[in-house]
Amino acid sequence: MLYVDRGQDRCRHFVINQTNTGLFIVSGDSTTHNSLTELINHFKTTPIQPFGEYLTSYDTDMDSVEE
Repeated sequence: MLYVDRGQDRCRHFVINQTNTGLFIVSGDSTTHNSLTELINHFKTTPIQPFGEYLTSYDTDMDSVEE
């Protein structure tokens, strides 16, 4: 799944992974979330590292996800 952070100088894409136990995590981060909604809300108020930018928009188009 790809989510977009409209950074100061460009759009950034982050890969969201789901753990074996069903939790969601941004690739490269260590904080897990119980749902995609929880993850999105978290990064609206907590900067995504190492960029120090916040999630400002996202795409939840499931048609683009390969199973």
